[in-house]
Amino acid sequence: MKKLLVVIAALALLSACKPSEKNYRLAYETALAREHEGLDEGVYELMQEAALPPLVRVMGDSVRVERKPLVWFYTPQAVDSGRPHDPAPYNLAISRYKMATNARAHADALAGEGYSSYVFRSGRDLYYVMAALLPTLDSAAHASSQFLITHKEGYVGIPCPIAIQPQH
Repeated sequence: MKKLLVVIAALALLSACKPSEKNYRLAYETALAREHEGLDEGVYELMQEAALPPLVRVMGDSVRVERKPLVWFYTPQAVDSGRPHDPAPYNLAISRYKMATNARAHADALAGEGYSSYVFRSGRDLYYVMAALLPTLDSAAHASSQFLITHKEGYVGIPCPIAIQPQH
């Protein structure tokens, strides 16, 4: 009986230490607050704006666009039976994580909302959660605008949706 209680307590402790999207977002927001401590708010916003990829306007919508290498990492089971996918010409990233488990959890949550979400890796340890894989810049700009309307907050690792073009 004592062994069973010890095992249950150990499992409870392990599950409590598991990182979550909420904990990751809190850590990210804390780091951002520390980063702009002591800076005038206007100066900090200009610094953040300068660090973002360029904003491209297309047919009444706009989206930030950047090029980087992308490799498929994860597809939620609810999306296309979890099969691997190649990146599209434009991939709408809505979050960036350093931990794969957090990226998977976020993609699963998006899939639960009805999005065709995917996780792509760029480099060794950056995992991008995609809300959509799109064929054209126009469709990426439109999807970005729609996503911003329905999700005013909730971006982790990036301040807004970014259309990533895969580098080959």
